[in-house]
Amino acid sequence: QDWKKIIEKIERGERKILRLRQIRDSIQEKVERHLEETFGPQFADMKDGKIPDANELLEYSWPKMKINYGSATKSRAYQEEEDAFLICMMYRHGYGAAERIRMEIRRAWQFRFDWFFKSRSAQEIQKRCDTLVKIVERENEELRKKDEEEAQTTANPNMEQTTTSEPAGETSPLENAPVTTDPMDTAP
Repeated sequence: QDWKKIIEKIERGERKILRLRQIRDSIQEKVERHLEETFGPQFADMKDGKIPDANELLEYSWPKMKINYGSATKSRAYQEEEDAFLICMMYRHGYGAAERIRMEIRRAWQFRFDWFFKSRSAQEIQKRCDTLVKIVERENEELRKKDEEEAQTTANPNMEQTTTSEPAGETSPLENAPVTTDPMDTAP
C-alpha cells in the first residue's frame, strides 16, 4: 500500500518538474524572440567580435518588449513596461523567484517613482508572473500555429489557388482558340 503512495508522489513531482521546464522554455522563447527582433540585424555582421550575453542585452532592451495580451486580458493595474520587466526577471532569476524579483523591482531606477509596482508583495508579484506565463504561452502557441500555416502554404502553393470566376459550364473564348506556334501563321 505504501509503495502506491510513494509512486504517486514521485509522479506528482515529475509532473511539477515538467511544468517548470515548460514555463522556463516558454519564457526563454519569448525573450530570445525579443532579442532577435531588437538586436538581430546588429549582430548578424559580427564574425569575430564578442557578442554580449542575453542578460546584458536585456538590461537595455526590456522596455521595448511587446507583449500580445490578446483580447481584453490586460490588467489596468500593471503597465506593459512593468510586465516586460517581470518577464525579463523571470528569465534571469527563474520562475518562482518572486522575492528576488521583488528586490530587483525595488533596485530598478526605472521604477523609482512607481510606488504601486514597488510596493507589491512577493505573492502579488508571483500571481502576476503566473498570469504573464499564461499570456506568453498563448502568444508562443499562436506564433507556432502561424509558422506552421505559412510552412504549409509555401510547401503546397496550389492549395491557395482559387477557381476562376466564370460560371460552371461556360468556357473562356481563349480556350477554344487555335494554338499557333509559327509566327508566320498569324500574318495577314
